[in-house]
Amino acid sequence: MPVSRDLSTHGHVVTGVDVSDVQIRRARRLVPAATFIRAHATRLRLPPQSYDAVVALYSIIHMPLTAQPALLRAIASWLVRDGLLVLSAGWHAWTGA
Repeated sequence: MPVSRDLSTHGHVVTGVDVSDVQIRRARRLVPAATFIRAHATRLRLPPQSYDAVVALYSIIHMPLTAQPALLRAIASWLVRDGLLVLSAGWHAWTGA
């Protein structure tokens, strides 16, 4: 939420994605200037080259390892040339700890 709020406050167009209806309702209430989509990131379809940046903090690490390569390719397709991807990642498979 803080990233969406900060980016939106500084005039950036923000689109947030979450699989949870509760989180989407909360985000819409707390960051009304942004757009929020309820979807699973691995099934999300967005127009090619339509985003300057993608921020994925503490999300991709929760996706199945087998789904991550396709998701990263999809993210790359959403980014404009020289677009920026900021994400948190790990060195080992997620263990739930």
